[in-house]
Amino acid sequence: MAVNKPKRNPTAFFREEYERLVREGLNWELKILESASEPECIVNGRKVIMMCANNYLNLATHPKVVQAMIEATEK
Repeated sequence: MAVNKPKRNPTAFFREEYERLVREGLNWELKILESASEPECIVNGRKVIMMCANNYLNLATHPKVVQAMIEATEK
């Protein structure tokens, strides 16, 4: 005679862990970059210093670099 075992929930741990992180204020929420990635930019409506991008020298938006990117793309 087969015994009905309760079905195992393989993802229950993830739900419980996520709920714990939310309760403790440790959950990660996606931030919205609202301006160009420059040394100072707008993230979630606030002006912040961007310290996690490769544009900390503000060269990615420099007119000469932009022109070189355009020329390279056209080639």
